[in-house]
Amino acid sequence: AAVVAGAKAELAGDAAVRRDSVSDQTGSFTFNLLPPGSYTVTVTAGGFKAVKLEQIAVRVTETTALDVALQVSGSPN
Repeated sequence: AAVVAGAKAELAGDAAVRRDSVSDQTGSFTFNLLPPGSYTVTVTAGGFKAVKLEQIAVRVTETTALDVALQVSGSPN
């Protein structure tokens, strides 16, 4: 799997929480100090299909990690 630097990650959650982040050169992105709740994360990058992950649970004092696989636009599936 290839790393996609510069992908845009948008987070939306309960109580109108909204945050944006951009992946770094390792393909990682972070959202710091989120209140506990349920979130949706949408990841987009030029030349790739958008990925939407829903009902991501964030709990107090825990780190939530997501592995996101982007597919090239126009590819099968």
